[in-house]
Amino acid sequence: MATFSERQDVCRVFAALLTYPDNAVRTTASACADRLRQLDSAAAPAMARFATFLQFQDRSRLEELFTATFDLQPVCHPYVGYLLCGESQQRTFFLIRLQQLFKEHGFAGGAELPDHLATLLRFVGTI
Repeated sequence: MATFSERQDVCRVFAALLTYPDNAVRTTASACADRLRQLDSAAAPAMARFATFLQFQDRSRLEELFTATFDLQPVCHPYVGYLLCGESQQRTFFLIRLQQLFKEHGFAGGAELPDHLATLLRFVGTI
């Protein structure tokens, strides 16, 4: 069973994979697959396939896929509050509470809205 620290590490790695692709995305995915294998995770084979897929894509294609998946008419919404509440006042309250939690823990959320999955994973991976 993974320790708390190991789970935090995995959260931070997944956070990196759920942000706009940079030059390190291939290395990050491979490292994540290795880490999951060490933890004897059922997710390791899927992450290994993803890491292999990334090796055969150029960066512009990865950027295009990321944008199509998460930004332009997204297939997957990366905003947890939107998935839970839609565009509603409840989401607004959720965003405000996340900002308060971030501030209480000295966490800098970055440029994304606080309910972005990558931001939440980074938060969980650091508190």
